[in-house]
Amino acid sequence: MWSHLEAALNQQAGRSLELPAGANDEDLDSFEQAVGALPNGFRELYRTHDGDGGLGAVEWSVLPLSEVLARWRSLCSLFPSSAWWNHSWIPFAESSAGDYICVDLRTGKVIRYWHDSSQRDELAADLHAFFEDFARALERGEYYYDPDEDVVFRAGS
Repeated sequence: MWSHLEAALNQQAGRSLELPAGANDEDLDSFEQAVGALPNGFRELYRTHDGDGGLGAVEWSVLPLSEVLARWRSLCSLFPSSAWWNHSWIPFAESSAGDYICVDLRTGKVIRYWHDSSQRDELAADLHAFFEDFARALERGEYYYDPDEDVVFRAGS
């Protein structure tokens, strides 16, 4: 899942970017015990890299596993039974505005959770498709790496 995205990021940066090491099986097992059965691709995502190390991609950054669990617990406690938040949504990426990109444990779909709107956008059928779509967008030049900021920006922003 990371390989295509990492190659596209490195191509944009003109060098090999350093991303965090992967999470270990013990941490992934503990995480799964806390939230429930993980969808396809989640373990692969976090075994490869435990987040993006703050590299970010303009509107979102892939969180480390410990932060994913903290955000999930916080949202579940804020909205114990609400149409606003579903406990099967796992917020694996966060924007600076407080929005999340989540994977739905029930369906495996990737959705955008807006913190100030009840609108929930389906972004991809699963984690693989989500990261492949982003890698292709990098290759098409829809995003670019800024070495001064050490972050990925949307072209034209």
